[in-house]
Amino acid sequence: MQLALLLALPLASGPNPLGELHAALTAERAGDAGSAGRLLERVCREVPGWALPWIELAQLRLSQGDGAGARGPASQAVRLDPGSPRGWHVLSLADEAAKDLPAAVTADQRAVALRPGYAEAEDHLARAEWGAGRHADAIDLYLRIVAERPNDVAALATLASAEEEDGRLEAAEQALRTLTEVEPHTAGWHRRLARLLEREGKATDAATELAKADRLMGEKRRERHLRPLLPSRR
Repeated sequence: MQLALLLALPLASGPNPLGELHAALTAERAGDAGSAGRLLERVCREVPGWALPWIELAQLRLSQGDGAGARGPASQAVRLDPGSPRGWHVLSLADEAAKDLPAAVTADQRAVALRPGYAEAEDHLARAEWGAGRHADAIDLYLRIVAERPNDVAALATLASAEEEDGRLEAAEQALRTLTEVEPHTAGWHRRLARLLEREGKATDAATELAKADRLMGEKRRERHLRPLLPSRR
């Protein structure tokens, strides 16, 4: 239905909703949120059964910090197209902005079910689950994210933080050790691992990691000191 409606838009006489949608997106990219919002609202009035402009309107309002104003268009979008992963994800963002974390979790669960591996929805779902107190579910999802994206350092660091905060110290230690293997020249990972090892009572291992961090920081200071000066332009 959505595709048929979209294909019919350029053939319609009078208003040109597809052109107006493109103009709205161009205005948004140019930083003219006011014009973009007015154009999107017009398209929604002209073609109320087309989900995409409702999604774009909700996204625009979220970017302006209007979470309450985003929720209505996002809800309308998923009513019109319940098979839209992006629609559900935008609704989840709007629900979170409205301080309704259980609804945000439910919406992004739909998004991820419709599009497995949807990175933005997965990341947000994990944060929403954590914020809603569903720590076990959040950690399980972070573990899945790390398995899907083994080179995503930010996801691995977040997993380590979540496991440590939830009291899973051995699991957090493993995540941090993996970080030191992925980025062995980052002193911060070694220092963070050392703090966790101290918390676990592993003083010798902690001292080893602190020594690595200090050595790496010393090497960076030496590199800065030895970096050749640029020739003067005078």
